Amino acid sequence: VNKAVLPARRGERSLHMLTLCVTFADGDTITTRFNGTEAEARAYYAPGNVFNIGTVYDNMQPVTELHILKEE
Repeated sequence: VNKAVLPARRGERSLHMLTLCVTFADGDTITTRFNGTEAEARAYYAPGNVFNIGTVYDNMQPVTELHILKEE
């Protein structure tokens, strides 16, 4: 049984696969997928939360914006 299709029972969270666009202070953006609720995604990528977005060297950047592009 695919639980993602069933409605959440009282006390359970309803999980979704979200596609997000995250913007950082330096203007860089990432498009990523997040398996959780919208509230969890907004808490994880809250403005001010800092992520290392460097690929070779560390590049610590705070989040400035979060856009939910798609919910499955």
